[in-house]
Amino acid sequence: MKKIVLMIALLASLMVPVSAQYKITGDVTGIDEGSLLYLTLVGREHVNIDSTRIHNGNFEFTGDHVVKPHWALIKIKGSFVATCDFYLEDGHIFIAGSRYNAKATGTPANAAYGEYNRDITSMGNDLYALNLNAVNEKDAQRRDSLKQELKRMEQLQKEREVAFIRRYPDSPISLRIAQYLPNKMSSSETLDMLRLLSPEQQQTEEIQQLRKRAEQLASAERGAVAPDFTLSTDRGELLSLTDFTGQYVLIDFWASWCAPCRASFPAIASLYERYRGKLTIIGVSLDRSETAWRKALGEEKCTWAQTWDEKGEVAKTYAVSAIPLLVLVDPGGIIVGRYNKADLTDELKQLF
Repeated sequence: MKKIVLMIALLASLMVPVSAQYKITGDVTGIDEGSLLYLTLVGREHVNIDSTRIHNGNFEFTGDHVVKPHWALIKIKGSFVATCDFYLEDGHIFIAGSRYNAKATGTPANAAYGEYNRDITSMGNDLYALNLNAVNEKDAQRRDSLKQELKRMEQLQKEREVAFIRRYPDSPISLRIAQYLPNKMSSSETLDMLRLLSPEQQQTEEIQQLRKRAEQLASAERGAVAPDFTLSTDRGELLSLTDFTGQYVLIDFWASWCAPCRASFPAIASLYERYRGKLTIIGVSLDRSETAWRKALGEEKCTWAQTWDEKGEVAKTYAVSAIPLLVLVDPGGIIVGRYNKADLTDELKQLF
């Protein structure tokens, strides 16, 4: 009889609902009493997974087991700026601070995220200010000095990002860094960086795509032979890159729907006039609509050669992941570099 009672007690304990696997408690100043707060997952689409009301600056969220840490936000209803961004994971997460400047602690991913924000994110404000000062500086010598300092700090930030991945190869933050860091790296640097991630992270779809892009980039970056291409111009003629062997060629990848691309046209026009006879410019549109492409050309009144990469094959060959992108090719057909407008201007000044 005693054994039966014990068995019933054991079964009863197994049937008790599983307690919450994560708990978020907040103590945040500056939020109106009774305000509705959302727990939001960051992704391709922001998804609100829970809500609660704030009382005396305090709030709480609880939930079931989180399979893996996920980037998340605490947002006030009707507010565009989040109160806190953090990583949702199992454990007790403490959020403290003010309405737009709260931090999360208490769990491994959030401890690492605090380190990331302190050592890496904080450099972003310094870099922005330094770049702004360089752009507005009138004295050429002082401006060059600021640009050199900017490059030094950008390199330091990149080194810190790689060091973070090395310390935390399993962290979701390392995965996040690995997805944007290749924009600052060569193909070999990217592949070396991806190898620092844990075996599990290296198998994710995001990293597999980055590895593939890095391998493509190896044939279209500084020092590589520029892949030849033949495209139709806006005048209905065929244009090939090899038609301009013996000249410096600037390839401008753009699209009619890309506002920064079109905003850069006056500067490109200025370069075209300044280096006429020394530099050939070829526009390569990534538009899917010929009508949109031709309409944009009519509005912008470009005077340099324009072509249409209808199927995106040239962009794929050149590993174009974002536009505008400027690729400079030397007279021997070797890629000098891939640039934004500011860096290209400095490069051309040195060349010519």
